[in-house]
Amino acid sequence: GAPLVVCSNGADAGADEARESSTARDTRIVGCGRARAGQSVRIVHPESGIVCPDGQEGEIWVEGPSVAQGYWENEEASNATFQAA
Repeated sequence: GAPLVVCSNGADAGADEARESSTARDTRIVGCGRARAGQSVRIVHPESGIVCPDGQEGEIWVEGPSVAQGYWENEEASNATFQAA
């Protein structure tokens, strides 16, 4: 199904609070679920690879045994698909 999308306005909402809103100043937030056991999830700057501070946009990097199955020891496929370091 479609991802959950909520809006948040830091000036009006409390810490860790999200609510539906239609004002232009609100930030749209898309949920992506929780990490599975054995996985590590980080939000990083796409060019530097440095973990982003809270509230900053970045790429979602997921690490774990279930990530990218089929690419292990397949350098050609890995290089064609993945660019992150």
